[in-house]
Amino acid sequence: MAVVPLYFSLTKKGKTDIDFGYVSYLPLQKEMVVFCEKQNWYDKNFATEFNMIMAMRDPFTGYHTTSKGFKIHSLPTLENIDIVILDSTGEWTELPENQKDKFSLVKRFENKNDWGEIYLRK
Repeated sequence: MAVVPLYFSLTKKGKTDIDFGYVSYLPLQKEMVVFCEKQNWYDKNFATEFNMIMAMRDPFTGYHTTSKGFKIHSLPTLENIDIVILDSTGEWTELPENQKDKFSLVKRFENKNDWGEIYLRK
């Protein structure tokens, strides 16, 4: 019975942290956290989805170079948000049409089939 889930976990790109397909996303996730730290965006309000929420908020993940965390809100909240992070593991793969003119792409990150984008409010 374990063979079928193991086969799909090893051969299909994952979107969650419970399968092996998710592993290629982890270095990219760390790179995005470190980028935000280098920008010193600790006073900014972020909106993203679950995987990045945990990485950005909790220094125990090992991605942070300091003991600080970021102010994170869950998408689809965009009111009073300064920075939006979208990635290939989330349901939100692009900004809503009515928000595209309010944010500009700061940086895109890629690793194999995974990607992440950081948008800053204009």
